[in-house]
Amino acid sequence: LEFPVEANTKFCGVPLKKLKLKPNVLIASISRGAHTEIPNGESMFAQGDTLVVVTSGRGVLKQINDIFQ
Repeated sequence: LEFPVEANTKFCGVPLKKLKLKPNVLIASISRGAHTEIPNGESMFAQGDTLVVVTSGRGVLKQINDIFQ
């Protein structure tokens, strides 16, 4: 799934290692303009970025904030 990071997205600027994601959810990439990174624990996202999220398909993810516990 691909989600834009918007003004109401939680945890902008917080390292991924500090986030509590729902089970079976993985942030696979963070895109900022022409730059795309495979994130690690130190990676952060910001408004205007695009996140690619991989999930097992259990549960419904309609917006980016649905991936957080």
